[in-house]
Amino acid sequence: MKANNRNYQTSGVQLQITQDWKRERATHKIELGGRLHNDYMDRYQWVDGFAMRDGDMLLTNTGTPGTESNRIASATAFAGHAVYDLTIGRIGVHPGLRMEHIEMRDENYGKQDPGRTSAALVVTSNTRDVWLPGISVDVRANPTLMAFAGVHKGFSPAGADPGTLPEESINYEAGVRWFPAGTEVQVIGFYNDYSQMLGADLSAAGGSGSGDLFNGGAAVVAGVEVFATKDPLHGRSDGFSLPIRVAYTFTDARFSSTFNSTFEPWGQVLEGDRIPFTPMHQLQAGATLEGRRFSIGFRVVYVGGTVTATGAQAENGSSGLPAYTAIDADATYRLGTHAEVFSTVQNLFDAVYAVGDLPAGWRPGLPRTVQGGFRFRF
Repeated sequence: MKANNRNYQTSGVQLQITQDWKRERATHKIELGGRLHNDYMDRYQWVDGFAMRDGDMLLTNTGTPGTESNRIASATAFAGHAVYDLTIGRIGVHPGLRMEHIEMRDENYGKQDPGRTSAALVVTSNTRDVWLPGISVDVRANPTLMAFAGVHKGFSPAGADPGTLPEESINYEAGVRWFPAGTEVQVIGFYNDYSQMLGADLSAAGGSGSGDLFNGGAAVVAGVEVFATKDPLHGRSDGFSLPIRVAYTFTDARFSSTFNSTFEPWGQVLEGDRIPFTPMHQLQAGATLEGRRFSIGFRVVYVGGTVTATGAQAENGSSGLPAYTAIDADATYRLGTHAEVFSTVQNLFDAVYAVGDLPAGWRPGLPRTVQGGFRFRF
């Protein structure tokens, strides 16, 4: 059993300036910002040996700290952005631009140097500069109906290995929103075109657990999101509300290139293969009864069947997770202006379902979990 000991540190400073002004026919707003940011992660890990006897884990071999993952990763970044919001009557136009300069460094001392003497130290570094434009437009047909659309460039840095390319994409979305009193309905279509995807070598996904990033080729992720909420007590009761919410997402995520993946569990990827661990159907529905001093709610979560491999294994159904449904509940009682007591129950009926099948067979989802506490606001 691996001890995944890690130490994280994050620090930075951010400045943001906003200026808005109105003219007779238009409203203007400009936002300028900059952030200097530093991340640090120290992995100092080991593996202990155990034997299973009558259902109990018994320690058989104590590992030496630093003989597994033994490295320090750090990054320093500057990000700046400019956004301009223009509203003319019922039309809004929102262009923006972000730039990032990122310097990444990895110091790997190796599994044979737990004392970190630097005898076998391997240092890799990488620097990335990127410009990320985007624009969105919204149009109000009337006070309760709005249409919107946008296109933005996406980016994710690739880590300290200069041989791994960053993730880049062009992301499109368009939708409508209807919001009369007591009701809201929103429908959004999205199309994300990745020229290069990134994946992470995680043990939860069948990898070695190093956390190293790898390229996943070109891909397209497209789908539709639908959200609706309705309060049948709106305008009928002064003391109670009953918001009912439904959210559904359909996602078709597929590779759009053929390549041999450096991530061993994927192997050969063919154009048209589904991207593993991306559910096609997800649904949430719930209702909350709210009074002046209390609330009580329930939520149903449904996740459709999910492929966990590429190629023939995914298409013939020999590798994948079955769909599951779980029900959550929560309750809150306000003790006064600044205090309340609350409780949540996840997986209320203790449903048994799988959330992974790598690297060593199915792993169960969260069992019934009850939490409770006090919340104070000052």
